[in-house]
Amino acid sequence: MVGTGIAGTTTAASLRQQGYDGRLLLVGSEPHPPYRRTALSKEVLQGTKKLDSVWLKPASWYADHDVELLTGTTVTALSPGAVQVSGSDLRTDAVVLATGGLARRLTASPGAEVLRTADDAQTLLPRLLPGARIVVVGAGFLGAEVASSAVARGCSVTVLEAAQAPLGRVLPPSLGALYTALHRSRGVDLRLGTGLGSTRPGTVTDTSGTVHAMDVLVVAVGQAPQTRLAEQTGLLVRDGIVVDAHGRTSLPGVWAAGDVAAFPDRVTGAPRRLEHWQSAMSQGASVARNLLGADTPWTELPWCWSSQHGVDLQVCGNPGTDDDLVLRGRVEDGTVTAVFARDGRLTGAVTIDRTSDMRALRRLIVDAPGTPLALLADEGVDLAQVA
Repeated sequence: MVGTGIAGTTTAASLRQQGYDGRLLLVGSEPHPPYRRTALSKEVLQGTKKLDSVWLKPASWYADHDVELLTGTTVTALSPGAVQVSGSDLRTDAVVLATGGLARRLTASPGAEVLRTADDAQTLLPRLLPGARIVVVGAGFLGAEVASSAVARGCSVTVLEAAQAPLGRVLPPSLGALYTALHRSRGVDLRLGTGLGSTRPGTVTDTSGTVHAMDVLVVAVGQAPQTRLAEQTGLLVRDGIVVDAHGRTSLPGVWAAGDVAAFPDRVTGAPRRLEHWQSAMSQGASVARNLLGADTPWTELPWCWSSQHGVDLQVCGNPGTDDDLVLRGRVEDGTVTAVFARDGRLTGAVTIDRTSDMRALRRLIVDAPGTPLALLADEGVDLAQVA
């Protein structure tokens, strides 16, 4: 397994759980044991958890399960039946590429902080002091969570978002307006339709010409799949390592899972990367089963979650901006469920502080996608019973 994130670690754990007793190597370039990356922008930045409390496995687990963990180690070359690690060739029967992604940076902000790794979090954390002026570029999941955590630590926060609403890739406009109001009500200076113009020591100028004083600039504009090794090996790469539904790449004996892997979309069949914790974990487990001969495709419904200012947001499926939409609850009440459908079939759902609705809708979208939207819009209908 090349990569010590949740996909690579889950692959190793699943292989052992399913009885594989051969040699297992888990190789990662970071110096730390595998950790829960989703905690970095929330509990770790808020200071409520230390890094050693978000390890994926206890330190003893790797020896107890005979998994050779090589941290601070880079795989420099890959060929059929072998990988090269620190200049030495290791023979392999199979390789799982779970290399994840790299934080995107902006040329206009060469000295800006990013948040992708534990070291990034350890660098940023001591700078989030009460009264510190933080400018965040990007109001997707990561940027919004960083803003929320910085506010919780007493910082003064400005967010620059080029789109007309935060979380625009996952929320319909009405719910985007709710999150705009939420962040502003907690003191975030959220600037929409505004990007980063230029930076100077102590200031940021946005694209409207407004100058913002700042102590820390954080860029949160997404990640790029880490495909260098795959490209050097000659694997098929299109915005990620292209795999079939079983996780196999274009080279026999090489598999991929997690943020770097482009699995066939469960609806369209086109290669699609999902940068979600749950998907990476389940893809790792699926690849492990297929390595041992299960021959079952990965078709799990995408699902992800976020916590901002204490409000729980969950998204499942592939909701589109042009899909039909119904709401359960009222946006102005701050707790609401949005259900999406296209051509009479459910495509996805978004819930805000409605966890029980999400549990039911995840099942309905998979097992009963023809459920009428009108039925689901009725607050008198118990979604758990329908599911």
